[in-house]
Amino acid sequence: MASDRPISADTKDIGGGVRLIVAEAHKPGAMLAIELSLPGAAMPMSFVGKVVWCAPSPQSGQFEAGIQFVRIDAKDQQAILRYVANGETRASGGVPRGVD
Repeated sequence: MASDRPISADTKDIGGGVRLIVAEAHKPGAMLAIELSLPGAAMPMSFVGKVVWCAPSPQSGQFEAGIQFVRIDAKDQQAILRYVANGETRASGGVPRGVD
């Protein structure tokens, strides 16, 4: 369930969206404000994402959620594309919280 309070999450992969490992389920369609740090970036990026799917993760006992980028600054999107083009698929510090 989405919340207004920031929560900590790990990323499993990133590309055209992001897959997060979260402690609680988020309903598909929920909009989340997310702060994410790419290795080597001076500052974290912030964006709004839409939960596309969410399922239990048998390996971790938590949940995996597929997040589609909805509102993201063009420079942040380009930074993600460069990051993925270099063969990277993990970032750190996904911090989703519910938005209206």
